[in-house]
Amino acid sequence: SDPLPDLFKPNAEHWEQTLAVNPHLVALLADEMARECGLAVLFHAMPAAARYGEGGWTLTVCLKEGLRDYGARVLVDATGDGNVVGLAGFPLERQPVLQPATLMFVLGGYEFQRLEPVALRAAYEKALAEGLFTEADFGWGGDRLIAFLRRRGENGMHLCGVDASTSEGRSAAEQKGRELVLRMLRWLRTLPGLENVRLERMAAV
Repeated sequence: SDPLPDLFKPNAEHWEQTLAVNPHLVALLADEMARECGLAVLFHAMPAAARYGEGGWTLTVCLKEGLRDYGARVLVDATGDGNVVGLAGFPLERQPVLQPATLMFVLGGYEFQRLEPVALRAAYEKALAEGLFTEADFGWGGDRLIAFLRRRGENGMHLCGVDASTSEGRSAAEQKGRELVLRMLRWLRTLPGLENVRLERMAAV
């Protein structure tokens, strides 16, 4: 097994203190732990309303078959976006600048070692100047296109101005991400060494 990262290393990059896990195995073990402690798990549902009254909270949940009310003395909001807190009528803090979103995907169909960086950099600068892309489209740091191609996409796209706090915002963000991937593919196929680039897989959302 891989050694644990040094979580107390001063001035470390965040990725140096990340604990890598197998997400599929984690899901299997989490299901097992839930069964062992008698926890009732409900997937494919989302909160629709939260009300406080005599005896505690009533949480209305949207299921595939419709709305259903559940009672609880305590609510724990683990939505990640504070959805239940907002539904319960409490104020939410919101930063003026939101973190860019990322649509994870993997490219194939080319040999990175055989690409011509000088020609690719020139084509990239021309595409930026023409407004075909923004610098954020290909990630962060220097030499963005080359770094993007080296890691074959992966966590290499940044979608700025995304507000995922609403269903409309999330829908728009997903469409924006897929449109950008398609534009990238069409453009990359015009470049030397990338004529056969293909999309091998992409995150569902």
